[in-house]
Amino acid sequence: PNRTVAVSGVDVSFAVEFIPVDGRADALCTVNKRGSDVVSAIVWRHNGTVIQPIPNRIIIDTDLVIGESELEIDSVVLSDAGTYSCQATFNGKFVIASATLRIATALVTAAEEQDFLEGDIANLTCYEDLNEIATLTGRVEAGDEDYGVYRIPNVERSDGGFYKCEGSYPFDRISVIIQVFVI
Repeated sequence: PNRTVAVSGVDVSFAVEFIPVDGRADALCTVNKRGSDVVSAIVWRHNGTVIQPIPNRIIIDTDLVIGESELEIDSVVLSDAGTYSCQATFNGKFVIASATLRIATALVTAAEEQDFLEGDIANLTCYEDLNEIATLTGRVEAGDEDYGVYRIPNVERSDGGFYKCEGSYPFDRISVIIQVFVI
C-alpha cells in the first residue's frame, strides 16, 4: 500500500493514495490483536463523520473474528477526498488509525484548436488543477516555455502543427494535443 498510518493496535491503508474521479478506492483496517483479544466493533469515519454503506457505491465488509474491515468506494467523486479513520473496539479499548485519500482530477486543459495570423504573438496556454504547472511543448524551437505557456513571438506558417500539453501525476501522465493553424 502507498499510504499507511499505524497506531498501536490498528493499521489503516489505501491500496492507492491518489484515485482518479470515477475510480475505485479500497481501504483496509486491520486490528493487530493477539490470540485471546476480542474485537467487538470496527467503525469507519470520513472527516470525522461515521460512514454508512450505500448499495453499489460504498461497501463495508467487516470480519470481527479476524479483526479486519474493508472499505470500498466505487465511482469516486471529489467530495470523497479527506481523512478516513478506522476505530476499533477491542478488549474494552478504542483504538483509531487514519489515512488520507486524495482525488486526482484530470485535468490538463487547453483550447484544442487555435488560429493565428502570420506575425501574431502566440501564447498557447494549458492548465492543470492539482496545483502544479503543466508543461507545454511543441515542435517549434523558437518558443518560450514557462509555467504552462508556450510563447511563439512571431508566428510563421511553419509554426502550424501539433503541440502537447502534459501534466504529471503520481499515478499517471495526462496530455492534451493542441492544433495550431496559421492563416
